[in-house]
Amino acid sequence: MGKREEWRPVLEAHVRRWSQIPWEQLVGLLQESQAYETTFDAKKYRVAVDLLEDKDASIQFSVAVDDGALTYSALPLCRSVVLSKTTRRERRKMVR
Repeated sequence: MGKREEWRPVLEAHVRRWSQIPWEQLVGLLQESQAYETTFDAKKYRVAVDLLEDKDASIQFSVAVDDGALTYSALPLCRSVVLSKTTRRERRKMVR
């Protein structure tokens, strides 16, 4: 398994975590980028969450994960998520 594939479960967990927050709270939380470390299967990872768009009908944010290694952190594994402001359904779009 490649290094980036090792990051996928971490990315999925944090996409789920942030997607469960009501959009009104997300907009407030993501006024500034959120960056933090997390541990998954005894390994440390860096997570970054950014608000990309706040439209009338939806918001879009991204979640990115890397392990902090210089050669890999320049290209983190990330996903963009669009949440509707009128329904709880979400559409996901892979960015990288």
